Amino acid sequence: MKGPWNEWFDLTLPLQNTVAAFTVVLAIMLLAPLLFNRLRMPGIVGLILAGVALGPYGFNIIDSQQITLFSQAGLLYIMFLAGLELNLQEFRKRQTQSIIFGLLTFAVPFSLGMIVCTSLLGFDHLSSVLISSMFSTHTLVAYPLVSRMGLSRYEIVTVAVGGTIITDTLVLLMLPIITNMQSGGNDPLFWGGLFLRLLFFGVVVFRGIPPLVKWFLRKSDVGPYTSYLLVLTLVFAGSLGAIWAGVEGIIGAFFTGLALNRLIPHGSPLMQRIDFAGNALFIPFFLISVGMLVDIKVLFQGPQALWIAMVLSSAALIGKWLASRLSGLLFRYTPYQRRLLFGLSTAHAAATVAVILIGYQIDLVNLDVLNGTIILVFVTCIVSSFVVERNARIIAQQVKPSSDSEQEMDENIMVALSNPATALPLLELAMACQNPELPGNLYAISIVTDNDPDASSTRRARQILQDADRMAETKGRNLEKILRYDLNIASGIVYAAREKESREIILGWNPDPQFLERFWGGVLPSILKQSSQQVFILRGAVDIKDFKGLSIWVPTHLPLEPGFLLSLKSIQHLHRSMGGSLDWFLDEREEAMLRRLQAEGITQIPGNFRRLTPQDASTDLSHENSNPLNLSKVIRKSFLPYCTSVGHLPLLICPRDGSISYHPEYAELPNHLGATALLILYPSIPSTEPLQRLNNIENALPEALRRQMERLQDAADALKEWIPDVYNKKYII
Repeated sequence: MKGPWNEWFDLTLPLQNTVAAFTVVLAIMLLAPLLFNRLRMPGIVGLILAGVALGPYGFNIIDSQQITLFSQAGLLYIMFLAGLELNLQEFRKRQTQSIIFGLLTFAVPFSLGMIVCTSLLGFDHLSSVLISSMFSTHTLVAYPLVSRMGLSRYEIVTVAVGGTIITDTLVLLMLPIITNMQSGGNDPLFWGGLFLRLLFFGVVVFRGIPPLVKWFLRKSDVGPYTSYLLVLTLVFAGSLGAIWAGVEGIIGAFFTGLALNRLIPHGSPLMQRIDFAGNALFIPFFLISVGMLVDIKVLFQGPQALWIAMVLSSAALIGKWLASRLSGLLFRYTPYQRRLLFGLSTAHAAATVAVILIGYQIDLVNLDVLNGTIILVFVTCIVSSFVVERNARIIAQQVKPSSDSEQEMDENIMVALSNPATALPLLELAMACQNPELPGNLYAISIVTDNDPDASSTRRARQILQDADRMAETKGRNLEKILRYDLNIASGIVYAAREKESREIILGWNPDPQFLERFWGGVLPSILKQSSQQVFILRGAVDIKDFKGLSIWVPTHLPLEPGFLLSLKSIQHLHRSMGGSLDWFLDEREEAMLRRLQAEGITQIPGNFRRLTPQDASTDLSHENSNPLNLSKVIRKSFLPYCTSVGHLPLLICPRDGSISYHPEYAELPNHLGATALLILYPSIPSTEPLQRLNNIENALPEALRRQMERLQDAADALKEWIPDVYNKKYII
């Protein structure tokens, strides 16, 4: 006898109700990335594993036919974004090196793959060609790491970006040849017709699409949704045209992305809509559908599946290492530069999955290869992040900082106000950090999460902004008030700062976050993750004019940070406004770096240099191998008492995750300092370009691997003679 529950809800697995199935998939797409980010695991792997759990080889919750349309659209969208987001300008800067490296990073892994697949794995010739071409492709998943360290315009990074364009294009051009040979196309007339159709298709895409898009977007009555629908229509029309030409649809999507590359600026509203729709909906559907094809149990039913996975992962890593080694020797790169080139080019991600999935759909590779490819993606992404983080940090320490970009910026500062008790001290701090003689604006923003204009929160926010405006008038400063409605406070602040081109964000500290904020991340962690601007935090409702001076805690390698000169400028303005003395607490090496900057005329650094006492210095905080809580202990026992004794306002400079001077202790440092009134400054970082946004795994390493990396760093520090130019007392900045 069926009860009312069974009549209302059909819980037969797989779910037959389309709405129920769609709800489950959307919930997975929402929760899986959040959970895996907390576990410091790659988001792309998290969605694939979620697909494994949902699919027929897992808990059999979803029928793959129910999401076929969205998953196919996601596959096309991945290849469209791959073409749209390629940085062609960077490619032209190092065109010769990029072409040579692109050819090597295609040919060497491909040749090694052919040997491995035919000799060790026993695949036939055509299957070996497809798998070997998969070895040649790569995705710049570690690009955000080098960008955060200020190396986005470094020669090695530019060559890696250019090589990506060459090798990915060659792989995609090989794919139609492979698929047509699989279908039995060996007639010379057939190949001649295929060539003519491809030629005609290429002319239509590259000569027809750009003028059409230019004409359409210039029409005054074209709205934001209409322009996005035009792009989406062109993606699928290009894919359909590729199928008509006799090749896979992903080729058409990739070519459409290349054709629109120059027409859609990165950071434009249209580009944001394209990214949002792809990364929020289409691409996660594709990754989940790939996971639903994976049978993890096969890996444990015999040695064959594990053997294939191990061989594929090893061959992919060795092939990319050999290509980077040969390129490095040819271009006379240092060992660290060669390793950085290898790290950037070794990760395989969405494009690799797309190529193998095509082979699986046409019965060219079996389930063992598909399972092994998923493991290859996970292994190569972790190796890429590990290698890039180690070597980019060392290279960044050898690159001389430049002040050009910092001097060109207007002094736009945005201060976030929410608490009447701290609003005026925050505004006072903002005015102190800004030089009124230079061009720039001062913005005060208050975020309201309730969209009712008559709500008490809205009236309270308006009152705070009005009080701030009156205070600014008494100081003779112009203040632009911003009342913004946004469900997410951090996103509202970050997007407003981008719109107003603010170089600095100032906000107060929340001493008692709620439980969900502790788990998922509060306002401050979200702002630090989403923004690249300098962030100032004021703890306590204090008047900076009540202090007799300023004492600054300087982390290891801080002068090498890309945002150091901007931080120094803000500190100089703040000290000039406060008056009194200025003390820098730093290590001997950092003092040598600062004096070198002064000697070369890059900047002037006022104040006195002070060091820790011998007892405090024995904790070895100048290196990344300090024990947990040593940093907060020394600050509480030595630095803060000194500030109290001399009447100084403490200012802690905390590096951001992924930067040169970062250490995991800095992430939890504010939570271990009690209720002491102080300033916390997070230096700015280079803005990460929208390059392969889906595969951004800058925080993807599990915690255990990060600790292992720290131990390896300890060993490297013990061998200082390897890099004497960096670790000598006389630094080469």
